[in-house]
Amino acid sequence: MSSNTLTLTHPKVTKIRDALGDHPLYEIIDNLHHCLDEKDSDDYGDLGAWGYTIQCIANTYERRKETMTQYAESWLWLGELRNLVRMVCNADPDTTEEDEIFFRDYPEEIPIAFETFIGGVIFNLVGISSLS
Repeated sequence: MSSNTLTLTHPKVTKIRDALGDHPLYEIIDNLHHCLDEKDSDDYGDLGAWGYTIQCIANTYERRKETMTQYAESWLWLGELRNLVRMVCNADPDTTEEDEIFFRDYPEEIPIAFETFIGGVIFNLVGISSLS
């Protein structure tokens, strides 16, 4: 993957986000990103929290020496995002959201699902970079 994928544009972020729509964590992560954008709209730049997460995944995937700080910060953010998913799943005992109920009842599935989420982003990043 070339470094030009690290400068994502809005349509590319939207394309990747939409491609993940069937993922079991999609609704939870999408809601988290929207909440983060509403709460801290300036913290995640022009691409918003979704773009920031995709950027972090790209940083961990590419891992060039000159971006080691970004590499470390990106892993920290992804760990925090996974913890936020866990918190959401345990926040409302009366939730009717099937994904939240499933991951609350089977918390050991969160890391596995999160890895497939990251893999889905990487798969789409590679696909987009080969089209550019």
